Amino acid sequence: MHHAILQTATDYLKKTEDKESITLDDIWSYCLELWQQEDLNVKMLYKVSVLDYTEIDKRKHGFIIVFMKLLKHIESFEDESEAELINYAEIIYATYIPLLQNLANDSNYETRFKKGMTGLIKGIVL
Repeated sequence: MHHAILQTATDYLKKTEDKESITLDDIWSYCLELWQQEDLNVKMLYKVSVLDYTEIDKRKHGFIIVFMKLLKHIESFEDESEAELINYAEIIYATYIPLLQNLANDSNYETRFKKGMTGLIKGIVL
C-alpha cells in the first residue's frame, strides 16, 4: 500500500510542476483522487493507531510533505513560513478523510468537499 500511495503523490506532484501556480481546488482534487482509489485503502490510515500500525507516523509525514509542497505552489501561500505550512498541511491531513466520509452519500459530494475544505483553510489563514 505504501508504494501505491507514494506513486500517486509523486504523479500528482509532477502534474503540478507544469503549472505556474495551482489553487486550493488542485489540492482538493488530489484528496479526491486518493479517496476514489479504493486499492490504496486510504481510509485505513485513519482507523488504526500508532500502536496497531507502526508505519502510520511515516505515512502521515509523507502526506504532510505532499500537502506542504502543493501549498507552496499557491500564490497566496508563498510568503507563509514553513511552520505555518506544516500547520495547514496537518489540518488538511486530519480533516479531509473525515469530511469525505460524512459527505460520501451525497450526490454532489465532490463540490461540497471542495467548498468545505476551502472555507476551512481560508478561515484559518485569515
